[in-house]
Amino acid sequence: MYAQATRFIASAAVVVVGADERVGYGATAALPLAIVLFPLWLPALRRYALATLITGLAALSAVSGVVLSVLSSADHVVSGVNRSQSIGLLASGIAAFGLLLWAGSQLPLHRIAMLYGAGALGSAIANGELSWKFNLAVPTTFVVLGALERRRRGVLPAAAVLTLGVIGVADEARSYFGVCLLAATLTIWQLRPTRHARQATVPYRWFPVALLAGLCIAVYFLTSALATGGTLGGTLQERSTAQISRSGSLIAGGRPEWAATRELFELNPAGYGAGVVPNLADRMAGKSGLASLNVDAGGYADHYMFGPTFELHSVAADLWVGFGWVGVALAATILVVIVRSLSVLLSARHAPTYLIFACTLALWYVLFGPMYSNWLDVCLALGVAATGVGLRSTAAASKRAVP
Repeated sequence: MYAQATRFIASAAVVVVGADERVGYGATAALPLAIVLFPLWLPALRRYALATLITGLAALSAVSGVVLSVLSSADHVVSGVNRSQSIGLLASGIAAFGLLLWAGSQLPLHRIAMLYGAGALGSAIANGELSWKFNLAVPTTFVVLGALERRRRGVLPAAAVLTLGVIGVADEARSYFGVCLLAATLTIWQLRPTRHARQATVPYRWFPVALLAGLCIAVYFLTSALATGGTLGGTLQERSTAQISRSGSLIAGGRPEWAATRELFELNPAGYGAGVVPNLADRMAGKSGLASLNVDAGGYADHYMFGPTFELHSVAADLWVGFGWVGVALAATILVVIVRSLSVLLSARHAPTYLIFACTLALWYVLFGPMYSNWLDVCLALGVAATGVGLRSTAAASKRAVP
């Protein structure tokens, strides 16, 4: 009875995490739930590599954000409400990470993917957010892949994720299509025949990292060619061609915020702090970076990027601007954990498609996704990646223990 009740609570917790319902001051419902369930998920941190480091860096980031905002108050306006929202969002993601780690010890990993997607879908439908590109595509992918990989892996999940990516093209979701294509390719790569038994030596375990980097480059050039060639539709062709002709590449044209971030970094390398409102010098520096790519952001720069707070359209950049170098360390650790976990599971051919999709999507979001919208998906990838490696290590240890 106790085990059944625990599994039910874990399932409900994953749905709550996926729903991403805001409860005030930037926090989601995952934060108060994690406080209530603190005795259950805290021990789970010790079972996974670098989980304690991530939570510790997040706590230090919150402190750093407050300290930096106090220092920035000499020549900036600081919004107490925005500062609370930034820290609340940061804490909610880490709370979700802890809850997902604990849920991974109670539930099959495919069920976590399904429940997370179901929670996100339910929330989007309840709130009337029915855009496929922005609200429905990612959670639908988790539900479909989790359901398919409940019983089997291989070609079918790869075909499903590729089909969903093609559907995303109809809504101009280029990055989503690229992630789906990459997930399908890596899934098929795991199905290659084994010529002979090979021990998982350290160099071989890290080979998938090089493969992932190479595939990312290949997918980028393929997607660019398809978009500019008109294969993905006339609208995407027109927009992609304009971005490349203006800034030299699809990424630079599609994500010019990094050029603005570069100028802000040169102006203030230490970061600004949580809740700091951009001043005139910041706006001018950011617009100078955009202008270097021949981008005239207009109202987007004034009202979004440098409005009531900094919005740099990158989890890593947002962590830097709000929490300084401690935030950078947190972003770097997140990247290491995701890449390392994905590499280990790919080398062992035990990476389910939903996990590959979650990790590659998170890598994209860390570089090119706004923290407000995508922080939760990054923490999901952390949770499933750490859990997947933990389950793999436990299974391997059990096999070695059998005489």
